[in-house]
Amino acid sequence: MDKSQIDLFLMSAMEKFPTAHLGIMRMQLEALDNEKMMVFSSLPYKEPQTATILAFTCACDRLYLDDIGLGILKLVLILFVVGFIWWVIDIFTAADRAREHNLKLFSQQMVIHSFSSQP
Repeated sequence: MDKSQIDLFLMSAMEKFPTAHLGIMRMQLEALDNEKMMVFSSLPYKEPQTATILAFTCACDRLYLDDIGLGILKLVLILFVVGFIWWVIDIFTAADRAREHNLKLFSQQMVIHSFSSQP
């Protein structure tokens, strides 16, 4: 894998992943073919800032992060005021959950492409 492509990908997506995992991601990307790098560049990564804004404004951040079951439960509980504490906590944790969501998406694709490159 071309080092400049990896650097460009990691620089452009740095805020979308947990910082502690960037080194591991770099090593995994270095083991891939150039054509597989395009798959990772085009994945639909979620924006942590968007998750935070959605958590603050309409409490639908979990729906944005594809956590449909908990998203609906949260919205129902907020209607009954029980979910207010949950809403406040999610405001502060939405960006980190978006980064973890992106890491999970990256890792799933890495597993798929690791097995597809084996003889």
